[in-house]
Amino acid sequence: MPIEVNNLTINTGLSADDKNLSGSSAESSDDYREDMEILKSEIMQECQHLIRDGLKAIRER
Repeated sequence: MPIEVNNLTINTGLSADDKNLSGSSAESSDDYREDMEILKSEIMQECQHLIRDGLKAIRER
């Protein structure tokens, strides 16, 4: 599901086209998906911080 923030679009979903660079076994595929979920979570947290800080700066003007 893409998320757009200030003209920046972040694709937060995994698709069938995503390639596993570490191997083709089911275990490494699961690791890849887990890594992508962790990365997605970190990106979402950073976006929330940026939005919060931006709104705070706007209110202070």
